[in-house]
Amino acid sequence: MRMALVISSLGAGGAERVITTLANHWAASGHNVTMLTFERPGARPYYALDARVSLRQLNRVARGKRLRTMGQSLRRIFALRRAIRACDADLVVSFLAKINIITVLATRWLDVRVTVSERNNRSGRP
Repeated sequence: MRMALVISSLGAGGAERVITTLANHWAASGHNVTMLTFERPGARPYYALDARVSLRQLNRVARGKRLRTMGQSLRRIFALRRAIRACDADLVVSFLAKINIITVLATRWLDVRVTVSERNNRSGRP
């Protein structure tokens, strides 16, 4: 199976650890795994990524004022759509709320299964 895993970056967070663990496991199981991030090319993952996992950094960081950020988000959607089509994914797995929305919009009308994941730890919050 060809899989595309989508997350904003591969820093030191919990979601980043989980998606890296899944990517490594699926690649070791013989699946074709591509990790798609919006980081600038050359950013190094915090957690070890199996050599069989292809890493594509789309260089689409959205920052700034609201109107400018909306334009950047549209560019992110189209860049992600192109990347998913290029890796010919059968399944797309996305982590974190904003990226999940971008992924759902990017895969609209593509013949691909999409799974989104959001986790929150509400302990200590009212």
